[in-house]
Amino acid sequence: EDLHSHDAQMRMRELAQHAEIEPASLMFEITERGLMAPEKARNVLLAVRAGGFRMAIDDFGTGHSNLSYLATYELDFLKIDKMFVDTLGTEAPTSLVTFHIIDLARSLGMQVIAEGVETETQRDILQARGVQYAQGWLFGRPMSIQELQGFIAQVGPGVRHASVSP
Repeated sequence: EDLHSHDAQMRMRELAQHAEIEPASLMFEITERGLMAPEKARNVLLAVRAGGFRMAIDDFGTGHSNLSYLATYELDFLKIDKMFVDTLGTEAPTSLVTFHIIDLARSLGMQVIAEGVETETQRDILQARGVQYAQGWLFGRPMSIQELQGFIAQVGPGVRHASVSP
């Protein structure tokens, strides 16, 4: 619903200013469901992008996939859902879908984030295919806000994200 609100960009800019974070350091993750009403979402997305925020389509391929979403909206990242990542390194037919999603994102000039990476094999396959970012239990388990604060204090303020690289 935030995607259909005309004050979403203004609210996000206020939050970024309050937290003293540059908009380019923040990413909006949008589900495909949020893009199903392009007449409502397009102007909000354009305003958010104009404000310097980055945009990602989350869980691509699991909802009401429509390739026109990728061409209609200026998105920075495409997030591959865990259900596709789970098939990497297996003979499952859907493992090929993962490679097609990566190729599609690359052809549209988008970066790729793989969700749910749990094994080194998955990481290595994704890295070999040129996936720029990954998230999952291989890199870190869910943690409380207190644990997260301790982790950030330990790694230092310069670490903002982790890439697929080991």
